Amino acid sequence: MESGPYWNRAFHLLGFCMLAVTLLTETGCVSQRAYERIRAETDEMSRSLITVREEVAVLHQSISSLEAANREEERAAEELRAAVQREVELLPILRQQAHERMALLQMQIATLAGQSRMLAKQVAVARRESNSLKVLVAQYKREMEEARTLLEAPPSPATPETPALSESVEDASSSMESVPPPVTIPQQVAQTAPIASVKQPPPPDPPQTPAQTGPESWIDVMMNWLSSIWNWILGLFG
Repeated sequence: MESGPYWNRAFHLLGFCMLAVTLLTETGCVSQRAYERIRAETDEMSRSLITVREEVAVLHQSISSLEAANREEERAAEELRAAVQREVELLPILRQQAHERMALLQMQIATLAGQSRMLAKQVAVARRESNSLKVLVAQYKREMEEARTLLEAPPSPATPETPALSESVEDASSSMESVPPPVTIPQQVAQTAPIASVKQPPPPDPPQTPAQTGPESWIDVMMNWLSSIWNWILGLFG
């Protein structure tokens, strides 16, 4: 009768032990899985933290570069502001210099315009006198041809030719004396600025008194004189 309860208690104790072992086993498995999961999460968070740290370092480097660039921009902007300030301060001086230069140029233009008008008048006078010289030369040639014809013609006993020849020579001499002197160009007024002045060639030499008194020598002297006058006039506008 007493062995029955003993065995019952033994079976109950064995069942309790088995239940405890089962509970402990289940609890250990759950704890191991939780540990593995937490460890995996911890590793993942560590990797994320490392990535974040790297990104923060890159951001700090970018911030340093931006700050350096900002300092460079500020320095350049300061230099530009200083340059603009200097230009603003120099603006009245530059404006005054521009006005003075403009006034000087206007004065020079007025002087050149006056000189141009004077030269135009002198050229017109030179052309008129050149035409007069051409007329006188033609008249002189005609008179010299008449004198040459009279010299070459045989003298007639009835009508002596000596007075006519002397009159022709006197007319030629008076024609030579009536020839106007060459035109001279007055010296230009000195300009206020360095402007290229018109080069004036030397005036032609006056006709020299010929050694011979014949018609050919007078014609040669006159032609040489006219040639020198023309060269002188052309040299004014060359």
